[in-house]
Amino acid sequence: MIYRLFLCLTFLLSLNNVGAQSIPNVVVSIKPIHSIVSALMEGTSRPQLLLESSDSAHTFHLKPSQLSLLSNADLVITIGDSFETGLKKTLGNIKDSSRVIVSEINDLNLYDFRNVDIDEINKDEKDKHTDHEEHEEHAGLDLHLWLDIVNMQKTAQYISEKLIIIDPNNSNVYEANLIKIHSRLNKLKL
Repeated sequence: MIYRLFLCLTFLLSLNNVGAQSIPNVVVSIKPIHSIVSALMEGTSRPQLLLESSDSAHTFHLKPSQLSLLSNADLVITIGDSFETGLKKTLGNIKDSSRVIVSEINDLNLYDFRNVDIDEINKDEKDKHTDHEEHEEHAGLDLHLWLDIVNMQKTAQYISEKLIIIDPNNSNVYEANLIKIHSRLNKLKL
């Protein structure tokens, strides 16, 4: 009887350990990249979004709750310091091994920043473009990388590889989700 009780207890503890295996805590700076990471992580967990759509990555100041998100993250995914200038100082404190800087992924299609006729843009959009123009370091390349399908495919591939490194137990899920993402993005190319 005691032996059976011991076996049951051992079995229950092993189930707890399986359930306690850590799923990576991933924080993504902006919505377009968050969408790709969410699709990659589907079936495991959901990444945290750092900035809401109404927040400007160029001029944003972090709240204590967002600082906490970053400090507890296993992986932080951003476009880059010259895009998220409002986060530059804080993001500089994150270990390189825990951060993916999308604009630094090899072989992305990067374009020069295009001139926009501000008079043709409605007032809300005009304010957003004014924010862009205030940052000299952002003026060289257009870092709105998610507007290029090939960039998104390369980004998904790279982030998938990072997720597999920090969460090898779910590598099959990340690989399957990557295939789905590539398929969906390929349909957009047509």
